[in-house]
Amino acid sequence: MIADSQGVKIAYEIRGVGEPLTLVHGLAYDRNGWGRLPDLLAQRFRVALLDNRGVGESDEPEGPYAVAQMAADVVAVLDDAGIERTNLFGVSLGGYIAQELALAYPERLAKLVLASTAPGGGRRRPTRARRSTRMTGSARSRRRRSSCRAGPTTSSTRTTRSCSAS
Repeated sequence: MIADSQGVKIAYEIRGVGEPLTLVHGLAYDRNGWGRLPDLLAQRFRVALLDNRGVGESDEPEGPYAVAQMAADVVAVLDDAGIERTNLFGVSLGGYIAQELALAYPERLAKLVLASTAPGGGRRRPTRARRSTRMTGSARSRRRRSSCRAGPTTSSTRTTRSCSAS
């Protein structure tokens, strides 16, 4: 099926019957990227799957695309499918889209589920990767040996280790 979103064709399909559940995928994934999940959910829900603009069978207009445009695309799919209110599941970029839809069209939303996403916003930047504080046994040994060469470690929150501990 095809919905029209301000002149952009958005491809979608509906599976199952029941309470509406719309799945919005992340960057560069089409509606086939969900694997078996839609079929499993369709046993209980009326599942709406769409190809975001620029992906799959949807139109690929000149970019860049705004999250607000992509949220309007989801609403166009809901309108075309006759879905007044939906549960919405957004993953990654789909989570950004789902959050925008929740803010701009709250009356269309029953429940919101987000996975692997962030709150976004104009000042939002990805955080730097942190070094893991968990060490494997061999890393712990190397750390102890290097501490012993430099002398015993002291800390107000840990007991002091002597070089003989390695």
